[in-house]
Amino acid sequence: MRIIVKSSVRVTLAALLLVLCGCVTPVSNTGDVLALDSSADKAYIENRCDEAIAMYRLLAMQLPKNAKSLLRIGNCHARNLRQDDAILAYKEALARDPYYNSAWYNLGLIQAQMLGQTMAEMGSYIDPADSSMDAMRTLSQVVLEAFSITIKSEAQRSAGVPQSLPAVTTEVTDKELKDKGSAVND
Repeated sequence: MRIIVKSSVRVTLAALLLVLCGCVTPVSNTGDVLALDSSADKAYIENRCDEAIAMYRLLAMQLPKNAKSLLRIGNCHARNLRQDDAILAYKEALARDPYYNSAWYNLGLIQAQMLGQTMAEMGSYIDPADSSMDAMRTLSQVVLEAFSITIKSEAQRSAGVPQSLPAVTTEVTDKELKDKGSAVND
């Protein structure tokens, strides 16, 4: 009986030790993570996006519930006009936190901008005399009006007249948010 009690106590103590070890993060790792987060934020603010992306990737791997790092990665990709990469990062952030409003906002914004670009390009190739494309022209115009984009004619495109597309921005003032509502959200 004495052997059973000793074995039971040892198993209980071992289990308790494992549980307690899982609850405590070593200080050096926590300090390293905080330093990495601070460095990533500094690079992000200073618009050194390639550096920030690398650091935020490490943070995302070390902190599996952290969605902010993925949002910032998406914002850096948006700043660098890598829309597909931005979309992937925002979706990763939402997989970790489906209630992350900033990630939803930025994902919707990027996808809406891509739709606007597609519709503008499509509209410039549709033959105005082809009545079978009336519904497509109407849809295209509705989408483009949301972004105040006008469809260039083939002559304008050939002449190199720049297309007016909505700007992707990452630094937002309160006034800009109220005025435009079209900036990437941190």
